[in-house]
Amino acid sequence: MVQDARLNLIVGTGVQPYLQFKATPFFKPLSLEIRINGQLVKVVTLPQSWQTQTVRVGPLNLNKGDNLMEFHVQEGCTVPREVDKASTDSRCVALGLQEFKLLTTGG
Repeated sequence: MVQDARLNLIVGTGVQPYLQFKATPFFKPLSLEIRINGQLVKVVTLPQSWQTQTVRVGPLNLNKGDNLMEFHVQEGCTVPREVDKASTDSRCVALGLQEFKLLTTGG
């Protein structure tokens, strides 16, 4: 199963924004790799399951035009029905990512 996510960022010249988002690991602590255009930018430790953490990355060195941001969970994903026998959920899940914002400053 694939436990990766992708986000396309399209920017003009002279921009070095910060990306802020919220991450919630579901079943176990996780390490989230963040890459831009194939280059590792940051590894974020998400130490507690079911606890949302605000993540800020940057400033980002983006190319003019299209940029590919990739998110990869090092530990892989978990199938809920393998954790809870009463569950019928067969998806492979690792974490929730939400509330993405591009910021012009790090603050």
